[in-house]
Amino acid sequence: MTDIVKKQEVELTPEIVKKYINPLASDQEIYMFIQLCKAQGLNPFLREAYLIKYSQNQEAAFVTGKDTFTKRAARLPIFNGFRAGVIVIDNAGQVTYREGSLVIEGETLVGGWAVVYRKDWENPIRAEVSLKEYERRKVNGELMRPWKEMPATMIRKVALVQALREAFPEEFQGLYSPEEMPVDVTKLPTYEVGKEPEIAQEITPPKKREVIEIPAEESRPEPPQPEPQPQPVSKYVEGLTELQNEVLEALMKLYDGDTEKALERLEKETTFTSKRDGKLIKGHRDITRIKDQGCQIILRKIRREIEDKEATLDLQNPD
Repeated sequence: MTDIVKKQEVELTPEIVKKYINPLASDQEIYMFIQLCKAQGLNPFLREAYLIKYSQNQEAAFVTGKDTFTKRAARLPIFNGFRAGVIVIDNAGQVTYREGSLVIEGETLVGGWAVVYRKDWENPIRAEVSLKEYERRKVNGELMRPWKEMPATMIRKVALVQALREAFPEEFQGLYSPEEMPVDVTKLPTYEVGKEPEIAQEITPPKKREVIEIPAEESRPEPPQPEPQPQPVSKYVEGLTELQNEVLEALMKLYDGDTEKALERLEKETTFTSKRDGKLIKGHRDITRIKDQGCQIILRKIRREIEDKEATLDLQNPD
């Protein structure tokens, strides 16, 4: 299998992602981005998807284009429209749900709401979100321009995409809008083949995972390993072995292409504990440092979960 996304004669490969989309992304992040684009039919060169990462110390964010959610929903035969608006405390001190993005002077904006209708469901999906939870700030603590100048528009959009994702999980699973992520929606990059990407942007740094790396000689001793043999270069991500790639591919299958869940599970599977000075210390190994034996253990566990999941689906859909 080759990691290629074709749309209007565009081929998305790890080399193209590294050169024209984001040179700071790790091989693992590039793989996840390509798999997301493949699963959802997204073309980053048409502003349908973004791989956002502004420094090596930050985790990558996978973001869709601004209008991807509403355009796709409009094409679904079972989509039956939506309503969306803002939640405010009005001048009488009452909590008010208002359609649209109008906030009257003196009122306090506290959140957004949305309702999505399906023709095949009796009850619609409703989402409500808090403004405080989604406001995005620069590294100096100031609100980003969109959240400062048009917070009602931003929080309404957050509520809408969440409702759409719940109403149509098979269509939007693993997709997140720029308004939901720690990025400035007015400064999304433009990708062009032949042009190096612009990646400078001041954003709210995501919380860095606190991980302590334990030197190999102080780690819990591993069982003796056979003499390492040369491994074939990954067919998906350069520098990874076939088994390491199989782990990534299995995780994407288990979580139906949801990159966030797959990465969270990968971190869980590659976390270990070790004793130092009588204390238990938590550590983490990157996928590139997991040997074949470790990969096989992780693979067996994930494949069992995939089999259980498929068996459950067969029971639910016997025909």
